[in-house]
Amino acid sequence: MLDGYEYIQKAMPNQPAESDEGNREYKWKLVDRKKIRKIASQLQYRLYEGDGRALYMIGVTDKGNSWGIDIETLAESLQYLEDACNELNKENPGHKITKARIYPGLTQDRYVATVRVARPPKSIIAVPPEDTALAIKI
Repeated sequence: MLDGYEYIQKAMPNQPAESDEGNREYKWKLVDRKKIRKIASQLQYRLYEGDGRALYMIGVTDKGNSWGIDIETLAESLQYLEDACNELNKENPGHKITKARIYPGLTQDRYVATVRVARPPKSIIAVPPEDTALAIKI
């Protein structure tokens, strides 16, 4: 099995169909290394939709079927998602996987992972109160 992940004994139930909006993304598997920038962009969108938090469900189809994938493909997919975070970190450091759980899929010897990803907090910009006058010299 994979080290460093929390294992849940109860099988992952089927989920509602994936929405184009929101912070939740379903991926059957992540293995095409040529698409890392596309996946990083998609991750950035899900983080935006979730105000800095995204939930990836690997081994789940777009229709929400939690059939699962073999453990080797799951391990490769988890590494791929970590690499997508690193791709985003090139421009804005701090994106990271904060929690990952592995569940049995609904198909024998198949697994599903839920992976929580977070981006760094936005910079805080001080805004003067409305009744404060600003002097601008030209």
